[in-house]
Amino acid sequence: MGEIKLRGLEKTYGEGTSSIHVLKGITLDIPHNQFVTLMGPSGSGKSTLLHILAGIDRPDKGDVELFGHSLASMDETDLTIYRRNIIGIIFQFFNLLPYLSALENVSLPLYLAGKGKKESHKKAIEALESVGLMDRINHRPSELSGGEQQRVAIARSISNSPSLILADEPTGNLDSANAKIVLELLMKLQMEKKMTIFMVTHDILIGSMGTLRIKMKDGNLESWET
Repeated sequence: MGEIKLRGLEKTYGEGTSSIHVLKGITLDIPHNQFVTLMGPSGSGKSTLLHILAGIDRPDKGDVELFGHSLASMDETDLTIYRRNIIGIIFQFFNLLPYLSALENVSLPLYLAGKGKKESHKKAIEALESVGLMDRINHRPSELSGGEQQRVAIARSISNSPSLILADEPTGNLDSANAKIVLELLMKLQMEKKMTIFMVTHDILIGSMGTLRIKMKDGNLESWET
């Protein structure tokens, strides 16, 4: 299903002498059905690039084309639809609603995206089953371990069958045992569902496991290899 094309992405925050040039002309093609890992020191531009891919932030120059969709041509309504239907996002700190059960946390975005209650419920159950949490679907986040909360977040991200998953340090808030479980789960889902996962990580071991491994430094692509 096509590829991800980054074309001359530039981003600067601030003005004048206090400005920070975060991205300095990022150009890269990423084939579909890849497990992409992005590494680099703090301040290298990793999170900014992820936010641009998610349509949360816009570049000052350049464009992103994902599976034939140019983000530069989209208004805010289009970007909202894009985030709901084409991508899924996994955050480091889970971002679950504390007063909702696992099932409700996964089904709510589907319902907001226009799915009926019955269909949302069905897709949410399927997603939770795929991450091994059928016995925890009625538990709230406070009743789940950190690893289980991240698996709920993963279920939420895949529930609408996205083409691309953007993962921002998804193991960064977990102990080593749960980080291993989450990583193995993401790799398994990527292969089974034939989607692309784009993961920002500081973990050298995780970074080495990508089918496409990218390193950034000072707003530039330092290297990329398969």
